[in-house]
Amino acid sequence: MKNPLQKTKHLLLTFATSTEAYAMEEACQRHALRGRLIPVPRAIAATCGLSFAAPLSEKDKIKALLASEDIRPEAEYELEL
Repeated sequence: MKNPLQKTKHLLLTFATSTEAYAMEEACQRHALRGRLIPVPRAIAATCGLSFAAPLSEKDKIKALLASEDIRPEAEYELEL
């Protein structure tokens, strides 16, 4: 059984505005992709206080979604969360 407290690698996207972050969340929900909005971790500087975190296994699907929906994140990270 997987330990729910164990950290796993995630794709983390930051955005310039909260509107863009919410657009990302909505697009992922429409396309049934896993992920959620979280506060930007303190170790990362970002214009907006929200970021989108998704399991690293969703990275290719999320990158395709970003291109098809014309969503442009400010930065992309791979972090253990």
